Amino acid sequence: MSQPIYVTAKFRIKTEKLSEANALMQNLITKTLQNEENCISYTYLKNNNVENEFTSFEIWKDADAEANHWTTSHIAEALKQLPEMLETEPEINKWNRI
Repeated sequence: MSQPIYVTAKFRIKTEKLSEANALMQNLITKTLQNEENCISYTYLKNNNVENEFTSFEIWKDADAEANHWTTSHIAEALKQLPEMLETEPEINKWNRI
């Protein structure tokens, strides 16, 4: 039986792009939750101590569901816009429960 997969991506946004990036993240949350039935949870967390640092936190039904996320039009569009907003490359990790 497959198990859920947890994904985190830690990154920093250029300070002058915070408003634009926030809108992009909100759009991704909405479109992912509306269009991907195998997404259990999808959110972005803002670091309380570092204004421009964020972590995405995602829970997917299984690894296939997470892999399919990368083929959607909304993630493709976001990936076109995101590079100019990033101060650091995302540190992406995938997790399983023990």
